[in-house]
Amino acid sequence: MKNMNIKKTDTEYFQTLLRAIPMQATKLDALFTPFLDRAIDDIGPIELSILRIASYELQYGIEIPYRVIINEAIELAKTFGPEESYKYINSILDKVAEKSRSIEINISQ
Repeated sequence: MKNMNIKKTDTEYFQTLLRAIPMQATKLDALFTPFLDRAIDDIGPIELSILRIASYELQYGIEIPYRVIINEAIELAKTFGPEESYKYINSILDKVAEKSRSIEINISQ
């Protein structure tokens, strides 16, 4: 595991995520389930958590560039997920971003 500096954590934002994501889980799951290649129940808990966090940020964190959100999700998957899970996370979140951030993606191309 990478050396993590908890002092750099934005605790207020972390608390927001901890409160908001469980309340929005069904809505967030609906954003990425069309892009899964298996049932959502077959997604591991770490991958599911990462997908929910990133989907929440893509949907509600418009001030965060979509590329930053996806890159952070990939780093979480590399650090905490099973080997190679980051590739799966990346492929799904690319599609979620295309759907929820199409204007931003088109402007940046």
